[in-house]
Amino acid sequence: MSEIQSVVFNRKKWCKNCAVNWLKKNNFKTNYPGDDEEKYSTQYRYRQTNPKKYKNFTTKKIMNGKILLIMGHK
Repeated sequence: MSEIQSVVFNRKKWCKNCAVNWLKKNNFKTNYPGDDEEKYSTQYRYRQTNPKKYKNFTTKKIMNGKILLIMGHK
């Protein structure tokens, strides 16, 4: 079983407000306890679930690669 663990936006292609608006429009979380925005200088990364609950991860590109979905697999 797989779930979306994080949604990732490239900072060169997205402003923060546009990323947050896209997340809200598509029913994703815009904040998560433990998120550290400054940790990723090239990305806006929005955690949807705790990564510790997964055994491995894959990346799925959507919107012609403008958004990455980090998929967690149990």
